[in-house]
Order: sequence, then C-alpha cells, then structure tokens
Amino acid sequence: GDDANKLDIPAYALVDAMVHYDLENWRVQLNAKNLLDNNYATCQGTEFRCNYGYPRMLSTSVSYNW
Repeated sequence: GDDANKLDIPAYALVDAMVHYDLENWRVQLNAKNLLDNNYATCQGTEFRCNYGYPRMLSTSVSYNW
C-alpha cells in the first residue's frame, strides 16, 4: 500500500481449460488452471489481506463408470 493505505491491484483474467476423452466406460481428463501462467494477487473485501495467486497447475485423472 501507499501512505494513505490504498492498494492498487491491477485487473487480470485467468484462462482455465479442460479436455477429456471418453472410451466406453472410461474417461481420461486433463485440467489446466492459470494456463497462461499469469502473476496476480487476490484481496478479500476491504481488508488488506492479499495473497499471490496460484501458478499454472496441470492435473490428470482417469475414471471408470459402471
């Protein structure tokens, strides 16, 4: 913050994506969060509690439905 206790947090946009492939009862899935790996901060309400956002995160899963 500055001398007046004001925080200037710039606007940001995050890109998330998901792709999956289904084969009979199986599903293989890939998830991506913050795909462009932007640096950003999140603040809660009027309080001066800010945290850095998560970096790019990828996860995969395999599931079977019966």
